Amino acid sequence: LRAVLTDPAASPELATATVIALGAGKAHAQSALPDLIGALRHSARSAREAAAKALADATGTDLGNDPERWKAWLTKQR
Repeated sequence: LRAVLTDPAASPELATATVIALGAGKAHAQSALPDLIGALRHSARSAREAAAKALADATGTDLGNDPERWKAWLTKQR
């Protein structure tokens, strides 16, 4: 799944579905946090929005769609 997010040939729909799958289930999403943060930079708006929602759902924190804020947050958590 992670490879889809960096594949420029992946359709926006596939990228969005991938983000949703990575964010499914809080425990699973916790291991995918770096990938979800990276998805905030995806070219597809729907993928970025899905990543922001998955991050908020997985962490209980809503930092919006700013990947730098999420990176800083993740660094503090580790």
